[in-house]
Amino acid sequence: LWNHYHNNQSLESVVSDLNKDCPLQVRPNIKIFRYNYLPSDTLVINYELTNLIKDSIDIDAFKQGLEPELKKDIRKKINPKLLRYSSLTSVYRYYDKNQEFLFEIAVAVRKPLPNET
Repeated sequence: LWNHYHNNQSLESVVSDLNKDCPLQVRPNIKIFRYNYLPSDTLVINYELTNLIKDSIDIDAFKQGLEPELKKDIRKKINPKLLRYSSLTSVYRYYDKNQEFLFEIAVAVRKPLPNET
């Protein structure tokens, strides 16, 4: 995903290309069913937790357990110095197996200013 964004493609074009591969199984019981582009360089990734039903989990506890790990992982994968534009926001939306919305996590990364290294 991030390799596409670092070349000359616009984020909107990358999203269009990525959607051609959906649904995409990314882990056991987790699949990406759609990507969205929102203006101002925001990428939305829609995940389905294929073995969960909304009423069967503690959504807040699940989110709190996932959020720190997700943010840490994203910051490892994205080198802000390589961003084409000044910033990128990734929104991770999670849905249950019936595609009922559960929660979302947003991670913003900005390109360092010239005086920042």
